[in-house]
Amino acid sequence: MKAFSEFIRNNNFNLDYIGVDINRNFLADPSRERVTLMHFDQLELNSNESLIAKLKADNVSLIIEDGLHTAEANISAFVNLISFVNQGAIYVVEDINRNQLPFWEEAPKLFPNLHFKVRNMTKVGPYDNIQVIIHNSKVTWI
Repeated sequence: MKAFSEFIRNNNFNLDYIGVDINRNFLADPSRERVTLMHFDQLELNSNESLIAKLKADNVSLIIEDGLHTAEANISAFVNLISFVNQGAIYVVEDINRNQLPFWEEAPKLFPNLHFKVRNMTKVGPYDNIQVIIHNSKVTWI
């Protein structure tokens, strides 16, 4: 999420976005401009009413989900939050593992109105560094 914040700031994008993370320490970082950081536990979706209320109320352009990095958590968050993503918005799942790829490869069939792109990033440490970018639009550009 730090890389997204820096990219947006360095390129002067006029973009407000939501970052969700399980790590409460990350949420206290004051260097994030134009980002709403919210605590999010993908496995306790009933405890995330404030996030869902924010998604319903605001015209959110970008959601970056950077949480537990497990298949169960990433897929649970996506399936439960994607219905709140506005037309034209982007939903990014950070740091997924290779064992999740079968789900993300089948996701376009399950969600035909969304566009999916799987990006293999440079591996950092023991974890795979794969992103899934989902664009909620009739026109694909990813």
